[in-house]
Amino acid sequence: MPNTSHPLTRNAQNALNNARRIAEQNGQSSVDSLALLLALLQLPKSQVSAVLKFLKVRVENLVARVSATIKLEAGQAVTGSEEKRGGLDLSAENESVLSESLAEMKDQALNAIDVPILLLGMLRSPESKAGQILAQYGVTAEQVRESMKVIKDMPRDKAPTSELFKTLGRAMHNGISPIFISLVLFTITMAVFLWFGIGNNPQLFMFAFIISGWLVSLCLHEFGHAITAFWGGDESVEHKGYLTLNPLKYTHPIISVVIPLVMLLMGGIAFPGGAVYINVHALRKPIYRSLVSAAGPLANLICLLLLALPFGNFPFYFILLAVPEEFLSALGLLALLQMVALFINLLPIPGLDGFGILEPFLPHELLGFASFLRPFGFLIVFLLLSTDSPISNFFWDNVWSAMQLVNLNLTYFANEGVKTFFP
Repeated sequence: MPNTSHPLTRNAQNALNNARRIAEQNGQSSVDSLALLLALLQLPKSQVSAVLKFLKVRVENLVARVSATIKLEAGQAVTGSEEKRGGLDLSAENESVLSESLAEMKDQALNAIDVPILLLGMLRSPESKAGQILAQYGVTAEQVRESMKVIKDMPRDKAPTSELFKTLGRAMHNGISPIFISLVLFTITMAVFLWFGIGNNPQLFMFAFIISGWLVSLCLHEFGHAITAFWGGDESVEHKGYLTLNPLKYTHPIISVVIPLVMLLMGGIAFPGGAVYINVHALRKPIYRSLVSAAGPLANLICLLLLALPFGNFPFYFILLAVPEEFLSALGLLALLQMVALFINLLPIPGLDGFGILEPFLPHELLGFASFLRPFGFLIVFLLLSTDSPISNFFWDNVWSAMQLVNLNLTYFANEGVKTFFP
């Protein structure tokens, strides 16, 4: 089935795909609303079934009737017609259902057509065969809207911890990328060389440690976005390879590697070079869009706190008294880069995570202007922070103040790392 131009949630798209399969199995020439209704009823934890049961509809009886009607109409169809190549199209009456669903979506000020909206589209469309059958069961659009509100307000049991681990298990069943594992091992190796003072050029190992360590944190940042999106309902991130921590899945050769490294070397501005593409329409609620955006900076914060751990009190601090200063400076500088990335990402500028956190709650007029600015977001930040200006001074003063709040020893060695890395 060709992709429609309508914005569909993941469940709605799955229902359309299943409707195509049902139509093909029954020898239909196109995908009608009966096949779509049957697909909606067969979805796991079907919201349509929940709504209809709330309205006292015998769903099992409805499923049997719709299935029988599909087979009857398929048997009455003209045989011997040439099978359509490339999949079945939507029937005219099903196109009408989608059009009415789009109108219902706009009436409810939603961003995408979800499964219950498809049900309402059937009831709104006078051409819909599924809507005609539902009307015989006494189901009306107004009843569905009211039942949706009641079901939404009903208290729900909190998902057990086992469900969370089950979700993580499904997300990670493809394992961790060997490229990421190799990158981590290389970073650890550079840290060992600095720790034991191996070689005559510690600055080279320091450079390699910081670059590879930054790439590791970049992968964790983007993984944070992806795993939160998966949890929120967008399972496309799994098929795109975002859940394997493979840096090649997050990168574009120029935008994601060359430009961020050049900016890092020029001025210590830790730009997030990676990117994951989220199907926001598949996320179950608008709040999940905010959580997806916030997950990346949260990963940077966790990396920062882990890097600051050795600079704390007993026993870590006393262990590190005899460690070469190059190791501590490299560790401090990498922590500083995490702090800079955290601050930059939380700026409410289109294209950055800070704006993404606010985006679901902003008016449409502002979002239109933000779409225009989005391609220039990184350039705006670079120009503001790389020049000597009050804005730049305010930004860097707050970064260093935040570093001091984390740990004074960490701040001292971060400053030493800046002197070495950016002489």
